[in-house]
Amino acid sequence: MNSKKKQKRRRQGKAWVANYSGNKVVIDYQRKFKVEKITAINDLQAIGVDLDPAEVARVKIDRHFYGYQQMKKSDLKEAIKTLKGESEIYDEFYEPNQF
Repeated sequence: MNSKKKQKRRRQGKAWVANYSGNKVVIDYQRKFKVEKITAINDLQAIGVDLDPAEVARVKIDRHFYGYQQMKKSDLKEAIKTLKGESEIYDEFYEPNQF
């Protein structure tokens, strides 16, 4: 992405957050700036907003799984094994042997 656009969005986002009074900052930021949820999280963290680490991890894990939806079951199992090794809090969100 164009870094100038990202910088502009984050600058505007910082001003927007300063006046924000809701309780769903990630979703509202996502809608306001028309970005994906992971981009909203990255932007909010970059401008200094404290987010729930468990929610951030859940979104990142879900993003990994989104790319695996069309995979064969055997390939998916292998990808999950890899993902489990990358995420320390994987088991908080997904049960073992779920697939």
